[in-house]
Amino acid sequence: MIPLMQECTQEFVNTFRLKKGPNVLEAKDTYRKLLNDVIASVAFGVKVNTLVDDQNLFYTLGKRTADFTGVRGLIFFGYSNFPKIMKVTKFEDFYFFYRFILQFFRIQMYDDNISSFFTNLIKSNLAERKLNNIVRPDFLHLLTQDKDRKVEFSLTEIVAHSLIFFFAGFETVAFVLAFISYELALNPDIQEKLYDEIVNVLEKHNGEATYEAISEMDYLDNVISESLRLHPPTYLTDRKCVKPYTIEPKNDGERTLPIDKGSYIWVPIQEIQLDPKNFPDPLKFDPDRFNAENKVNIKPYTYLPFGIGPRFCIGTRFALMTVKIILIDIVRNFELFRTEKTEIPVTYKLDSIQKQNEPVFIPRNFLFADFRKMLLLLVGCAVLLLFLFIYYRTKSIYKYWEKHGVKHIKPVYFFGNLADVVFRKKSLYDTIKGFYYLDENARYVGCYQFFKPCLVVRDPELLKQITIKDFDHFPDHNVTMSEKIDPLWGNSLPSKTAENGWYEARSKISPYFTAQKLRIMIPLMQECTQELIKSLRSKKSSTVLEAKGQFSKLLNDVIASVAFGVKVNTIVDETNLFYTLGKKASNLSGLKALIFFGYSNFSSVMEFFRIQMYDKNISSFFINLIKTNLEERNQNNIVRPDFLHLLTKNTDKVEFSLIEIVAHSLIFFFAGFESVSFVLSLTCYELALNPDIQKRVYDEIVSVLKEHNGEVTYEAITKITYLDNVISESLRKCVKPYVIKPKKPGERPLHLFKGSYIWVPIKEIQLDPKHFADPLKFDPERFNSENKAKIKPYTYLPFGVGPRFCIGARFSLIVVKVVLIDIVKNFELHRTEKTEVPITYKYWKKQGVNHIKPVYFFGNLADVVFRKKSLLETIKNFYYLDEDARYVGCYQFFQPCLVVRDPELLKQITIRDFKHFPDHTVTTSEKVDPLWGNSLPSKTAENGWYNTRSKISPYFTGQKFRIMVPLIQDCAQELIKSLRLKKSSTSLEAKDEFNKLLNDVIASVAFGVKVNTIVDDTNLFYALGKKTADFSGFKALIFLGYANFPRVMEFFRFKVFDKNISEFYTKLIKNNLEERKVKNIIRPDFLHLLTNDADNKVEFTLTEIVAHSLLFYFGGFESVAFVLSHTCYELALNPDVQKKTYDEIVSVLKEHNGEASYEAITKMTYLDNVVSESLRLYPPTYITDRKCAKPYIIKPKKPGERPLHIHKGLFIWVPIKEIQLDPKNFPDPLKFDPERFNSENKTKIKPFTYLPFGIGPRFCIGTFFCFKIV
Repeated sequence: MIPLMQECTQEFVNTFRLKKGPNVLEAKDTYRKLLNDVIASVAFGVKVNTLVDDQNLFYTLGKRTADFTGVRGLIFFGYSNFPKIMKVTKFEDFYFFYRFILQFFRIQMYDDNISSFFTNLIKSNLAERKLNNIVRPDFLHLLTQDKDRKVEFSLTEIVAHSLIFFFAGFETVAFVLAFISYELALNPDIQEKLYDEIVNVLEKHNGEATYEAISEMDYLDNVISESLRLHPPTYLTDRKCVKPYTIEPKNDGERTLPIDKGSYIWVPIQEIQLDPKNFPDPLKFDPDRFNAENKVNIKPYTYLPFGIGPRFCIGTRFALMTVKIILIDIVRNFELFRTEKTEIPVTYKLDSIQKQNEPVFIPRNFLFADFRKMLLLLVGCAVLLLFLFIYYRTKSIYKYWEKHGVKHIKPVYFFGNLADVVFRKKSLYDTIKGFYYLDENARYVGCYQFFKPCLVVRDPELLKQITIKDFDHFPDHNVTMSEKIDPLWGNSLPSKTAENGWYEARSKISPYFTAQKLRIMIPLMQECTQELIKSLRSKKSSTVLEAKGQFSKLLNDVIASVAFGVKVNTIVDETNLFYTLGKKASNLSGLKALIFFGYSNFSSVMEFFRIQMYDKNISSFFINLIKTNLEERNQNNIVRPDFLHLLTKNTDKVEFSLIEIVAHSLIFFFAGFESVSFVLSLTCYELALNPDIQKRVYDEIVSVLKEHNGEVTYEAITKITYLDNVISESLRKCVKPYVIKPKKPGERPLHLFKGSYIWVPIKEIQLDPKHFADPLKFDPERFNSENKAKIKPYTYLPFGVGPRFCIGARFSLIVVKVVLIDIVKNFELHRTEKTEVPITYKYWKKQGVNHIKPVYFFGNLADVVFRKKSLLETIKNFYYLDEDARYVGCYQFFQPCLVVRDPELLKQITIRDFKHFPDHTVTTSEKVDPLWGNSLPSKTAENGWYNTRSKISPYFTGQKFRIMVPLIQDCAQELIKSLRLKKSSTSLEAKDEFNKLLNDVIASVAFGVKVNTIVDDTNLFYALGKKTADFSGFKALIFLGYANFPRVMEFFRFKVFDKNISEFYTKLIKNNLEERKVKNIIRPDFLHLLTNDADNKVEFTLTEIVAHSLLFYFGGFESVAFVLSHTCYELALNPDVQKKTYDEIVSVLKEHNGEASYEAITKMTYLDNVVSESLRLYPPTYITDRKCAKPYIIKPKKPGERPLHIHKGLFIWVPIKEIQLDPKNFPDPLKFDPERFNSENKTKIKPFTYLPFGIGPRFCIGTFFCFKIV
């Protein structure tokens, strides 16, 4: 494909040669146009000249294809962060409504225009090739004429693969080219050196930039590598964990980090490459970093411009080859200078994924393209009007407390006074504390729970009045539900209202919670406690335990035995189903917290959608458990002293239905599982901190039990009075934050309307110095017989107050006492190093992994989303959070991501244990998006990645690529011509010029068409190519969406490539192939290789061909332009390097009759060094990622580390740029020094510290292609 690329480059050269004097260009834009022509030629088999006509449809749609800003960015965001929303949405009306809407609108990554254009383009191209027997050495040919591999690609696959050229090559390659140009302009010595190399090498090859000539340009390699190091095309790459994984500790203070399935890994490419630990003086553009001598010194996995591992960018070779071919033609034909507009140092504009800042807009044709979209617009307008109507009708609510003269904090619309809680800036407890101390002399203050005014009561007398005297005005809690909607929660006591049977239900159930009834259950509690004692005794003499976890397991066994009449031993086996579902039933975070919030504030809406508190598997499990238990007891006449027996065999002639029995039994989980384990752990905590109190409790227990023959009977428990004091003081000081919110007030002096809420801030009342002197001191003597009488009434409320106090209070206290008696009697409690003093009330925190505190919903990306920081800066912050750590943690919205810093760990994750991390984080089904779904980056290990990689890899080898060198050269020559037309000294925007060149290269090589974007940057191929390769805006959101919320995105059928892009490239390739077949055309491009590969005998469908061709855009358009521009940038800044590169090029080409043949290119070793150093300084991607596919453990390695458990689904980020710029990996990392990659130095490079194209089996498949293009 090199000739196709050269053809585009030549158009580029010719365009500028026609202009007189210096040409001032915006590099990125110019390269983008060139890249459009390259992609059109290489990936789609068509010829455009975007430099001449940048309005051509290929360029227009290409730009849109590569554009991941705006709406597409939203799509990425959605699929990345909300993968489980549809899984947990089990409400049929809700589900089918959304499915209908989304399938109706068929929201896709690529809009219809793009999909249609490229599909039709490829379809017609293929038809023409077939008809005319046309053979063209491009990607389209490779996909459709692969006789060797007999691999068949569908039309959609062909379009998808061709579009990858836009996706990975359009913006990326233009970016690389622009920055190389930038560096070359700033380094005239480097530019001169590069020029010399190019001239020398081309002289050997008759002036032709053949594959062989290009491969001989070592310094060019160095320049590109250094540019890619300084300016990688992407800040990071990612992975998604597909099975649990563990990172073992290695550094001091680390501990084992488990990575769950579904977790994300982020690799901050740019930060790795700019880390002084990896590259000394990292900001210096120094191609010699990548010379043969220095290259070996580069720390492995610190140079990652194109990603890392098996999922590194498949188009790396294409991108690099494109960059090389373009650079050869530019450097040997023009001298690069900085202009007044050249920014020094270069700055990146804020964007979530891309490095450029472009407006988000909705084109007119989007609105009225068809009825569906028009309807979508109307629905959107209707929703907006509805929102405005609701806003104006509801904002007056927030005047309520102001009208009544009640002190309150100014609310935020919709959230009321809970905005800080929702966005995790404050805990609910801290917020309530803020209300309580708003006015220390007031009896009450006001607040707003969303749209509900709430009265926060401070005064004990008023509390008594509201909850006791006037209970008939405030009889209900605020989370109530009909038993018709949720039979279990609706029949439970907390959910009952005064109007809906609370009095009757309370009177029926209360007799079973008396001391007389509970005393018969003590042996069952002791039996469970003894299992814990046995387990603890089997451990070492001094055992460090996480108290809450141990007590949760014990409480599970107690509840199973007492409330459900079954025996489990969770202390021994914590995987039992009773414990798993019990934890789920009692967990009020996440979705269940939203359900609580919904029923509290929008109960009618929640009931309309029939949303239940307990999901189906919990309800079914506990109903079947109790049903079979009762049947077995009836059949075998079994009598067991438990709650089930009391409810079914009572002599009070009270009958309970099966649902009522299950509902009342589940209350033990709801009110006892978390609460009692919380009280036990905090009481043990206080006893450990107060050994004198512990000793006194121990003495009392031993003394009382001696009187009762060592048995913990009910009578013995009632005599242990000091233990009562200890528990009471623990409940006072460390009560679990909880608010009681009664409903239905009558009118009082303060006029509260029906439905207003009353909040009782229990903890703040109990910690108020007015009520308890020295409130933070743990002092059980407050509750002895003498002092207890002095406690102000209604200031001690651990289980609530009034008739609606917790019915299970006695049960909870008995359990706490029985457990504590056995614990204190048998063991001495001590604080450990891990004991937090004071105690604080979280994924990375639990794992002991250093991380930056996240912001609710956004995780650690809030500054990126709100454009306060670029993604690069954010990744850099992660990377340098702890310079001695092997990894740090971060959050991509709700998704924990592990940012890997250590090259050895990087090797372990991406190579050795690749089976645990085989996937990237952004994947989609080919059913939803045929083009993106069939492209290699989107494939998962479970969904054919291995098969696709093995099918497509042979077309990215040097052997296959060398036939395309002439095509690349043709494109490069167009650029040269264009530049020659300009003035002797031309100022260009490098990235833009290289984008145009890359467009022509991709068009020629991947699509088998010839365009000249250098001359005409309005051509459609360039327009769509830029769009294809643009990952900003909406496309960025699509990527984020697929990474975090794939099920939601697939449900809504969001596509990476929109319809016009897909259709354009599919049609282009289809027509191209048909024409080739009809006219018997043979063209040495990718299209020819795919369709006429006799060696591999692999057949590709049209869709596969398009998908693989698009891979050139995806991996080559932006990346190669990025590499080229950054390499040129460094050459401009380093004229000595440029001179050396020039000399090498001239010298090598001289040997090859001036032809930049494949052989000539391979001999340009210094060019290699230059490109490698550019890739180190400016990797095309800042990070690469992996997703954990199965649980994994990272074993400790450094002192202080602990095993790190990585769950399935967790993301791994490899910060490529930061690794490559780390001074530990590359000394003086900011210096552009191609000598780092010379034959002598290359071997010194630390393995896995140079990762411009990724790492492991998922490294960029197009690396070779990209490198050679460069």
